[in-house]
Amino acid sequence: MGDSQRVDSAGKLVTLYSAQRQAVADILQRGETYYVKKKYIKQKYVEVSAVFLSAYEWYARQAGEVVPKPEQAESGVWAFIDAVNAQPGQGDKLLVLEVPETEIVFFDMLEWNRILNGQPLGDEKTRRHYEEQLQMQGIKSEYEVLSTAFYPLLKRELMDSWKALFRHDGPIKEGKEHGVAHVQAGLWLIRPEWIKEIL
Repeated sequence: MGDSQRVDSAGKLVTLYSAQRQAVADILQRGETYYVKKKYIKQKYVEVSAVFLSAYEWYARQAGEVVPKPEQAESGVWAFIDAVNAQPGQGDKLLVLEVPETEIVFFDMLEWNRILNGQPLGDEKTRRHYEEQLQMQGIKSEYEVLSTAFYPLLKRELMDSWKALFRHDGPIKEGKEHGVAHVQAGLWLIRPEWIKEIL
């Protein structure tokens, strides 16, 4: 992965950065394992929680095929290989983690943002085709496809395109980040023993 500080010489531990609330830091400092619950997503994204929950539920199903999901985990914990992308908010803590590579699902942060915006992944032709479908059916917002039951075929097409999110996982684990704007890491949990530092 370019920077020898990120992965140990055996390729087993990866240094990651994750911005978390103080409450998460407290859980970890008590020696407990942290898992994300859906209620936290609902609280964070109140106005668009239905759309975001669709994306997060999709992620949980699909990422579980890359790295098995423990029963206690309801969604992913986000981390980054570059501290600058973690961006802690006011009152948040920056966790510096050393995580076994086998516990990580790698993907492109910008592609995940497209998913959260209800947009398809793929090349320009694929995206243009999807946008034409929206226009032909008079759909004014991408969110309509995810937030209503009126467009099952478009919803399936959209979610099928999202599977491309995980195409970067294997290459990144092999040290090839080409074509990835910003590497994001999904974890199912944070173990206290993974904490290297809390800033």
